[in-house]
Amino acid sequence: MVPYIFGGGKPVLINPAECPLCGQQNRCAVHAGKPIEDCWCKKVSIPKALRDRIPPEKRAKACICRACVEQYQAQARLDT
Repeated sequence: MVPYIFGGGKPVLINPAECPLCGQQNRCAVHAGKPIEDCWCKKVSIPKALRDRIPPEKRAKACICRACVEQYQAQARLDT
């Protein structure tokens, strides 16, 4: 885990291998030491509205997992 101090407050521990939305493993290829081209996220579109749900202290610190992306996309299809 990576300690990160947000807004001058108490340090927040961020695990870059965990999804910042659900806390499950995000299976990030880059975090596993592989090239970005090998990551599942390069094959899908991650909507800005979903990225905006990431808490500010976790933005650009850990990747969203595939399950959260798929759940968001399924819900978006139902809402249309």
